[in-house]
Amino acid sequence: MNKIILKLIFFLIYTTLSNADSTTIDHNNEISLLEQSCNDGHSMSCHNLIILSDRYKMELPQDKRLDFHQKACQGNIKESCIALWKLYYGEKKYTQALFFIEKSCNLGDIRSCTYAAETYLKDDAIPYDPLKAIEFYTQGCNSKEGAYNCLMLGVMNHEGTGIPKNNIQAIKYLNQACSSNREYRACSLLGLIYAEENNYSKAKELYAKACQYGDEKGCMFLGNLYLSGKGVERSLGEFMRYYEKACDGKNGQDACYTLASMQISDTNSEMRDITIFKLLEKSCSGGNAKGCLVLSFIYQNGYMISRDFLNTLESLSIQLQQNSSLNDFNFTKDKYKMTSVVSSNKEKAHSFLQQSCNLKSSLGCKLYNKEIIF
Repeated sequence: MNKIILKLIFFLIYTTLSNADSTTIDHNNEISLLEQSCNDGHSMSCHNLIILSDRYKMELPQDKRLDFHQKACQGNIKESCIALWKLYYGEKKYTQALFFIEKSCNLGDIRSCTYAAETYLKDDAIPYDPLKAIEFYTQGCNSKEGAYNCLMLGVMNHEGTGIPKNNIQAIKYLNQACSSNREYRACSLLGLIYAEENNYSKAKELYAKACQYGDEKGCMFLGNLYLSGKGVERSLGEFMRYYEKACDGKNGQDACYTLASMQISDTNSEMRDITIFKLLEKSCSGGNAKGCLVLSFIYQNGYMISRDFLNTLESLSIQLQQNSSLNDFNFTKDKYKMTSVVSSNKEKAHSFLQQSCNLKSSLGCKLYNKEIIF
């Protein structure tokens, strides 16, 4: 065995047995032995050099840190490859960063496979390449911990992202992700595909599994089955129950908005309107632009909006999405019901309007920029 390695082992044993405070040990000697070992081609020593220097809060020049990580990565120490990816990405050297994250994936780090794939799909600094993304998602999916990668392969095949749409492949990958009991979103999407094929019993089974384990979309899709009566006995109560469960979840903002909008009517009910207001607040805070927009109007006047006015907002939003002309659009005069749920607050109204614009609401942005005035 290399004499330097033997010296280092004896030194580390001595350090451990002495149980001395780190400030009383000459760590420079330890670092020196590791550096000699690193220069002799022992890649793990290069990696441990960085770990120990950080542990003992010893200043390590950036050029040496980089050199040690490069030697360790060349020796297939994936942690150093990941460190180099972060370093080069932070310096906006994207091509070099991509090389190291790909190598880390090839060394078996599943998260690196995910990062590499999503770099090819979403990073403006790297040319869009869905086939390369599929290559790295596939590497990740082949691991038992790669359920997210299987989910993404299912999504890409279902939507035809950079490849021809292929539901057979989508079902294969989504079933793999759903069966892993790690990615219940895959169960929801798999249920949608079966619903598209009119296999509502299978869709219900998958939605129920996703909903049971906390996927809000699964609860909403299950609720939609009960609302439409497809594959189940129609039940508004069951619809509401599953939407309420979705709304209670971390990502339930869309369900909260739907529940709020369904309860808005043209008759006054203070208790109901307070409930609606709370649902709108939750939908907006979770990222639903419509919820923010409606809250803006409520704070503008201090009263709950009317059903007619909500319909006006929905129609106007659709027209803007279709790039239709707004010249002939007739705004309803009856904006509000006379149920005060909050005090009028122009500052909050403006803030919620800005939030809706930040959340990509075309109508919110036009109102915020005063291109449309109600």
